[in-house]
Amino acid sequence: MGLTGAWGVVVLTVWAASGAAADARMTVRLGPRTTYYRDETQATLRVTTTNASPDAGAMHVDCAIADQWTGRQTVPSTGGVAVAQFRFSPMALKCGTYACRVMVTPASGEAVSTNLNLAIAPALRRDLYPVHAWGGLAGSEDWWRFSGTLGLNGLGAFVIGDTELDRMGRDGVTYTWDWFVGDGNYAPTNRAAIAARTLARAQQLASFPNWTHTLLNCERGPGKLPDEAQRRAWFDAWAEGEPGFPGSADGFAIGTSHNPDFCRFAADEAPGPDGVYRDTPRSFKWLKWWYDRGASNWRINALATETIHRARPDVRTWTAPVGGTGQIADLDAAATWSYALRPEELFGELESSRAYARDAGKPFLATLGMYYGNFPWLVATLPGGTTNRLAPTPDDMIQQSWIASAIVPSDGLIYWFLDAWYYALQGKPIAWCPAEIPPYCPPGSDAALGAAIKNDLRPLGTMLRGAPNASRAVALLLPESTLWLNAGSGWGWGVVHYANAWKAWLGGMGIPYDVVTDSTLKPGALGRYKAIVFPMADNVSEAVCREVTAAGNGGARIILDIYGRQDYPNMERWPQEYFYRMPETNRYAALEQDTRRRLAALRVALEPELEAFAEGDRGPLFTGVRTSGGALYVTVVNNCRQAGPYTQWTGRPSFLPYGMEQGATVSIKAPADSVVYEFTESRQLATEYRDGRLLVHFQLPPHAGRVLCVYPRPFRKVTVSLSSRSFERGTPGTVTVEVRDGWRHCAAGRQLVDVRVLDPHGVLHDESGIYAAVDGRVTLPFRPARNDAPGMWRLDVRERTSGLSATMSVRVLE
Repeated sequence: MGLTGAWGVVVLTVWAASGAAADARMTVRLGPRTTYYRDETQATLRVTTTNASPDAGAMHVDCAIADQWTGRQTVPSTGGVAVAQFRFSPMALKCGTYACRVMVTPASGEAVSTNLNLAIAPALRRDLYPVHAWGGLAGSEDWWRFSGTLGLNGLGAFVIGDTELDRMGRDGVTYTWDWFVGDGNYAPTNRAAIAARTLARAQQLASFPNWTHTLLNCERGPGKLPDEAQRRAWFDAWAEGEPGFPGSADGFAIGTSHNPDFCRFAADEAPGPDGVYRDTPRSFKWLKWWYDRGASNWRINALATETIHRARPDVRTWTAPVGGTGQIADLDAAATWSYALRPEELFGELESSRAYARDAGKPFLATLGMYYGNFPWLVATLPGGTTNRLAPTPDDMIQQSWIASAIVPSDGLIYWFLDAWYYALQGKPIAWCPAEIPPYCPPGSDAALGAAIKNDLRPLGTMLRGAPNASRAVALLLPESTLWLNAGSGWGWGVVHYANAWKAWLGGMGIPYDVVTDSTLKPGALGRYKAIVFPMADNVSEAVCREVTAAGNGGARIILDIYGRQDYPNMERWPQEYFYRMPETNRYAALEQDTRRRLAALRVALEPELEAFAEGDRGPLFTGVRTSGGALYVTVVNNCRQAGPYTQWTGRPSFLPYGMEQGATVSIKAPADSVVYEFTESRQLATEYRDGRLLVHFQLPPHAGRVLCVYPRPFRKVTVSLSSRSFERGTPGTVTVEVRDGWRHCAAGRQLVDVRVLDPHGVLHDESGIYAAVDGRVTLPFRPARNDAPGMWRLDVRERTSGLSATMSVRVLE
């Protein structure tokens, strides 16, 4: 008997015990899947037997998992291959590695048997906040240790073997299939081939429950317009039936994923002196259709999603970067990424794409690049004499992670280009860098970020997942019906760069803002904002003009720059210009300083109406507010920076990727008797009540955050109840945890409970972990296995924000 594989597809070669000839040799394997999960009540165990003799006939296959389960099948042998599929319940077995004894008896010949390994793993937890890596799956033991140190619960890759995928599942790690399926040609002749390629791979992955996501055509733009032959063959007729008129390449300039879109006014469509156009230009209608329905890559992604759902309906598809609602209309989620050097830019980039996800009703996955960019000044000579490209400091990545997971209400956090840190810590070159210029990051970077992910960000994301923002006071109005037509009227790239400048300036206020697009601009939608910033208002649709006018009449401050040609109620026109359009670019710094000063004054004016805001005693802060069930969750992230080795090595005094500890004072609009808990330290904070607001003082660690959980009443106790007084082994039940702020009343809002399930020997059981409670209540499974120890078990429960705990015993019978 020879062992040729241990996990994934497990292959052994066995011989008959009587010393049969070599041509009677058989190969027996489990798989492709050998890892099963404790929430599966019906799973398929596949045993494949290959006999060197093609005329072996039927095979009798006996299978047993330890002494807990047995099964027998008689299966035909076709071409020397026999496949037996047994159904069993992983829920009935406790977690661990099991010897699966297989005995194969050919119709003619002697029986042979061997032991193969399979694993029972804890249930995959889809309720936990996902913290994933996109791309860069190395597969070595060093990589597994690296990703484990970071605390990732999901990894992505273009191609992965069954052994690696099975290993990931055994460790509780989910898999994202990165599938860049098409080249932008959605011609009818290509669709069948695209669907076939997608389905073939999806069916290979389908048996692995830890395949949970698929990333489609990342970084692809909408695709090219079909050539003349394709247009005549199918596209023009289809397009004409969609928007109601034929498309034309003449005058309709379509950008790439990184370029602006261009629309132009025909002579009879040009707006009047105020820039307001009444009838939507044909060019805009056509491009809007292209982006919302007709774009080739969008249709390919939709076809791939439909095909993947045929194989596995539960797998979620997504794409990035998102630049419109139509791009994700047929997908399950949306994402975008940032390589921003400054957090003010990061927030704006993420919020812009989240606006489209929000408008389309899709979850949003924030993606962070572990990469500063290709700036030449990031190549530095270190004190040891080596030349390296500097990868982000852990301070910067921790700060960005806090913003992306707490202040931006994201449904998951994804890291791109982890290779930069992995190879830097290994001291090895990487493909994106010349061999003589390997990446560098400070030693221990993975441990520092990993501690933040495990201790703070993943628990916080789990508790607040789905909790919306509190109403924001400021909107940045960037309708496509303005941007696209401005681009075609001579702005070009300015509609991107100038809009990004405004995002950075607004981010410097330290309070979050909403990005508003045409999709968001439903009647009355602007009425909830106290201030609306509307840059580049050269060309404005009548619908946008009407909504801004209504908001101004309702008391909102309407802020235009030098380009706005309209007059709105309650309007102020600031002198800001886009420096590429200015005759004297040396005036730009002074104008930018003036805009920042005006925004600082705007924030001061808005503060009495904000749900919360914060001040640092040494430098700036970011503040974001989420809400649920009448409770407020105020996130404060430190943005106080200082110089360090990178500053010295690059010779750039303005490059400050290191954080500095500081004190913070938070002002919260809440009743005087409200109670404030700090999430990361599990403690109640002292409060003052002044001028109708709660004041809270605390210390912030460098570049990290703290979360203030504001409840109407203090928590009094945590209770635990079970669905039965006692449990028989192999019979599942439930545990209910309640967080109460009175004798009978459950607490409002969201809480997080840490549950430890211990068997009679003190061994941690697989249901243990963190669980989010909604309105003070959460129900979780209790699954004693048939081969678990009987006796008195213990459940220890601790509520994260208050630190309150409870313990309960339960008897598990023989």
